[in-house]
Amino acid sequence: MTDDAAAKRIKADRIDILVELKGYTKGARTGISAQRPAPVQVSFIGFPGTMGASFID
Repeated sequence: MTDDAAAKRIKADRIDILVELKGYTKGARTGISAQRPAPVQVSFIGFPGTMGASFID
């Protein structure tokens, strides 16, 4: 599934909180979060610091 398709699916499923688990680690798909498919988006575990991204709350 592409990042665009995943973001559309998250929006369609009306997900309230999206938790980004990989951060900037290998295989991360930050392109999904960059589209802001959920009203609240947070980063947890995968990257040991801030992502410094405007699309992460």
